[in-house]
Amino acid sequence: NFLNELDTNELPFILHALVSVPAFFCILNFHRMHRRRKQQVQHNCSSSSSKKIEMEQNIDNDNDSTNERTTTVATTTSLKQHQQWEQIIMFIRQPKVYGFFTLVSMIGMSTGAVETFCSVQLQEAGLSTSTIGNLRLLSSCTSIPMYWYSGKIQKHIFRNQAQPILILTLFSFGIRFLLYALTTTTNTPNAILLCAIIAESLRGFIFALFMSTAVVHTNHLAPPELSATALMLLGAINVGLGRSMGSMLIGKLISLLGTISSSFICFAAIDFTLAILAIVITSFKDANYYGKKSNRSKMKSE
Repeated sequence: NFLNELDTNELPFILHALVSVPAFFCILNFHRMHRRRKQQVQHNCSSSSSKKIEMEQNIDNDNDSTNERTTTVATTTSLKQHQQWEQIIMFIRQPKVYGFFTLVSMIGMSTGAVETFCSVQLQEAGLSTSTIGNLRLLSSCTSIPMYWYSGKIQKHIFRNQAQPILILTLFSFGIRFLLYALTTTTNTPNAILLCAIIAESLRGFIFALFMSTAVVHTNHLAPPELSATALMLLGAINVGLGRSMGSMLIGKLISLLGTISSSFICFAAIDFTLAILAIVITSFKDANYYGKKSNRSKMKSE
C-alpha cells in the first residue's frame, strides 16, 4: 500500500536514501580503520619519543636547552607554513595558471546554469519525467567510454594540450543551450526529443573529456608539493564558485527576460564569445612564440 501511494517524483528520493544507508556504514567502517591506524602511529611515535626523552635526560638535564629546541621547532613550522602560502600565491599568479582557472570557472558557470533549469525546460517542452530520467541515463552512459578513452584522445588528437579541449567545452555548452532553447519553439514531439538526445549526449561526452583533462593539466601545472592543493582549487573553482555563480546568474536572467529559452540563448552567446576570445588569445600567443623562436634561430645562424 505504501509503494502504491508513492508518487513517481518521491520514489527516486526514497531509493537514494536506502542506498545511502549502507554507504554510511561503509564510511563509518573506513573511519574506524583510519582512526585505529592513527592511534597506532601515535602510540609508536610516543613510545619512540619517550625513549628519546629518557636518553636526553640522562645526557643533559638542562631545561634551557629543551626550551630552545621547542622554540626552534615552532619557528621552523611557522616558516614552513609561510613558505607554503608563498608557493600557492606564486602558483596562482602565473599567467597560464590563472588563465586556465578562468576558463574552468566559466565552464563551471555554464554547468550550473544548464543543470539548474534544463529539466524544467524539458518539462515545459512537454517531455515526461520518465523520459527526462532516461535522457540522464543516456548522458551517464555516453560519459563512460569518454573517461576510458580520454587519455588517448588528449594524446593523439589534441597533442596533450588542454586549451583546445576547454574551447571545445565552451562551444559544446553553447550548442547545448541552443538545443534546449529550441525544445520550446518546435511543436513536433520527435524534434523536441531529438534536440534533448543530442544535448544530453553532448553533456556526457564533453563533461568526461573536460574533467579528465582538467585534472591531468592541473597536476601538470602544479609543482609536486602543491598537487593536492591545486586539485582542491580546481574543484572549488569549478564546482563551488563557478556552478553557484551560474545558478545565480541564470536565475537573474530568467527574472529579467521572462523565459528560460531566452536566458539559454543569452548564455549560448556568452559561451560562443568566450570561446572565440580564447581562440584569438591562444593564436596570438602562439604567433608571438613562434616569431621569437624564428628570430632566435636567425640570430644563431648569423
